[in-house]
Amino acid sequence: MAKLESNKIVNKKKDFYYLRNQAKFKLLNILLLENNIETLCQVENYLNNHLVKEDNLELLSVLPYVGYFDLVQANNINPDIAIDLIQENMLSKGAVKSVCVYQLPDFDEMLEYLMKKPSDFEAIVPLPVAKNMLSSAMEYENNTQIKNKQFNIKPVIDKDIHILMVVSHDKVVIGLTWFTGKFNKNCVLVSHEQVAIDWAYNLYTEYDKLGNEYISLKKIIQEKNKMSKEG
Repeated sequence: MAKLESNKIVNKKKDFYYLRNQAKFKLLNILLLENNIETLCQVENYLNNHLVKEDNLELLSVLPYVGYFDLVQANNINPDIAIDLIQENMLSKGAVKSVCVYQLPDFDEMLEYLMKKPSDFEAIVPLPVAKNMLSSAMEYENNTQIKNKQFNIKPVIDKDIHILMVVSHDKVVIGLTWFTGKFNKNCVLVSHEQVAIDWAYNLYTEYDKLGNEYISLKKIIQEKNKMSKEG
C-alpha cells in the first residue's frame, strides 16, 4: 500500500485507502479497453499527426470510455466549421472551462457577447494569448449593464500548452497542434457523452495547476468604465 501511495495511485485518509481519480480512470479504461481501442482507431491518423502528450498531465493520456468521438473537419462548404464549434461552445450557458492555445479571430465579439450574458467562463492560456485578451479588455467600451458572472483567464508562463479544449455542460470540443507547434484550426474532436464531459472538467483542473493567479477581464472592464465616468 505504501508503494501504491508513493506512486499516487491511492491516498490515505485516517485508517482507509482510497483510489485517486486518475487511478479510477485507468481502471475504467482497462476494463473497457476494447471499446476504447475502437474509438482511438476512428481518429488514429488525427492523433498520430499531432502533439498529444504533456509530461506533467497524466490525465491527458488517459482517454475516457466513450462510444464515439466525432472528428469534425473543415470543408469547402464551411472552411471555418472547427473554429465555429470552438466559439459556440465557449458561448454556452453555465460553467464553461477552456484551455486555449489559439487566439480566436473573433475574440472581441466574444468578449462583448459574454459581458452581456450571465455567463461563467474561465480559460487557461499561454502568456502571448493572455496579453492579447488583456489588450482587448482594456480597449473594450461598454455602455450597458454588465451581466457576466465571471470572465477569468490564467496565464501559463513557463509551461507549454499543446491543446485547445472547451468543455460546457453538454459537450467537449478538443483541438490539437501540429508537431511544429502550430495549432490545427481545421479539425476538432467533439463528444456529447457525459463521461467525456466529466473527464474534460477533471483535465481542466490538472491544467489549472500550471498557472499562477486568475485575472478577471470583467473587473478590468468595470474599473475602466468607472474611470471613464469619473473622468
